[in-house]
Amino acid sequence: MAVVDDILSVYRALSSGLDGLVAESPVLTYNVLSYAWGNHEAYLRMAVGKGARTVMLGMNPGPYGMAQTGVPFGAVSFVRTYLGIDGKVGHPANESPLRPVLGMETRRDEASGKAVWTMASRYGSRDGFLSRCTVLNYCPLLFLDEKGRNLTPDHLPRAFRTKVEDLCSSSLSSILSLLDPVSIIALGRYAEGKARECSSVPVHYFPHPSPLNPSSSSFWKGMALEEFRRITDAS
Repeated sequence: MAVVDDILSVYRALSSGLDGLVAESPVLTYNVLSYAWGNHEAYLRMAVGKGARTVMLGMNPGPYGMAQTGVPFGAVSFVRTYLGIDGKVGHPANESPLRPVLGMETRRDEASGKAVWTMASRYGSRDGFLSRCTVLNYCPLLFLDEKGRNLTPDHLPRAFRTKVEDLCSSSLSSILSLLDPVSIIALGRYAEGKARECSSVPVHYFPHPSPLNPSSSSFWKGMALEEFRRITDAS
């Protein structure tokens, strides 16, 4: 069996396990792998197997990125044009009218996804970038409060967060073992911590390119590509 098939099996098992937690979640929770599996699988089949020795690791889906497209940091315009993925996306079972899933019809590009894939496109072609780096997220769940605002995993109630992280850490450890990277670029401190827990390879920190982290803007506009090249050229 090809490595990508093994990785897809890990993600299917993770999705199934997380479905059981969604029903008991104390906050509104979307399992992106459940309703956007087609695009997620298409991305992995495209990305895995091109010889990448670096993994870029994010935290969890944003409401206008992976939650809409099924692709990590999936700003819709880049998913459609740069990656060439434009599949049908379904709906979460517990969808909120405050945060609907429009799939590939969404008109808003997630800012953090736009930053990541803009850097990738500046590096080179789709296949050129994917031959150096595989972009993943630690957790495939979107968390929302009662007003539809995005919640990061570190703001979840402790007992529920522990259950989610146990499943996601186990899956990430398996996926990293299958990919066998020589370096990890972690976007944000949360992802950095999880990368260090789940792997013994060197972990490099990049500030998360979120609008909630305005100090990261200059890094992503200026230094990110240079640092990416330095890390991947050494891999």
